[in-house]
Amino acid sequence: MKRRLFLGALAAMPLLAACGGESSKPAAGANGSVGTGGSGLLTVGMIPVAHFAPLYIAQDHGFFKAEGLEVKTQVIQNAASIVPSVINGQLSFGTSAGTPFINGVSKKLPILAVAPAGANPATPAEDTIGVLVKQDGPKSLADLSGQTLAVNAQGSQPHIALSKILKEAGVDPASVQIVAMPMADALAALNQGRVGAVAVAEPFVTMGISQGARLLSPLYSLAFKNTGAESVYFASKQFIASNRAEVDAFSRALIKANQLANQDRSVLVDVLVTKLDMDSDLAKKMVVPTFATELKPETLMEISDVMVETGFLTESIPAENLVLS
Repeated sequence: MKRRLFLGALAAMPLLAACGGESSKPAAGANGSVGTGGSGLLTVGMIPVAHFAPLYIAQDHGFFKAEGLEVKTQVIQNAASIVPSVINGQLSFGTSAGTPFINGVSKKLPILAVAPAGANPATPAEDTIGVLVKQDGPKSLADLSGQTLAVNAQGSQPHIALSKILKEAGVDPASVQIVAMPMADALAALNQGRVGAVAVAEPFVTMGISQGARLLSPLYSLAFKNTGAESVYFASKQFIASNRAEVDAFSRALIKANQLANQDRSVLVDVLVTKLDMDSDLAKKMVVPTFATELKPETLMEISDVMVETGFLTESIPAENLVLS
């Protein structure tokens, strides 16, 4: 069924396994390298959402081939399984939103971001995450005090961003009840009046509005000021040490794909429809992500700071622990 792959993955995206620490050792391939199975093949564990769609663009447009790379995409619905597979050498690279990646780093997992994926929106019009209410629901963020709000997961990036903008609107986050549910279920709960507002990502923003909901507020464009990568491709530190040239080539190819996706929306929409099984009309109507074209630590550091500010992290993460330099 169309959309099943893409929509199902959105529920899994915030998760990250807490799997070991610095002592975890990746398994070596037959030639002594990790994450390549001894064949030189690079395998990427991909959550099938729009933020990582340029991975397919890099394959289809020959950007990996031009760098001398052979890359295989392994679609993984359960995001929690990606990190241990990267650390153990079963995968060369993984994909993650900023918040779960930062949580993993805070647990001393031996991983670093190596290439940029989706970028934080520069303007509200580019925001792919929003707070929806019923047409006769709250008129402002301040009106959410005392309400029940739905997010996709406790401690997810939408939850953290929502806590930030509520606080800035004068709402005590403790005054609202947060319930976690998949985004499709959240829209149903909103329509049925079981929650007062929902924080959802595209395509659920567009779907919700088509069902009669109203966009109360954009989310990431208000919560975060930096417009760099808020989702990333990552690798284990051991894989990076053993395969630095391949890691750099992988990053260059993805940056070219990100640039193409930013320049030509039709290329991105085609991937959403043909590779991620999204409904064609929905893919054309929704707000699509923009993609970062360089990997800098500032955005991840800001997300880390917001996590500390909102009580989801005890201390901020320094740049050298987040991004490959």
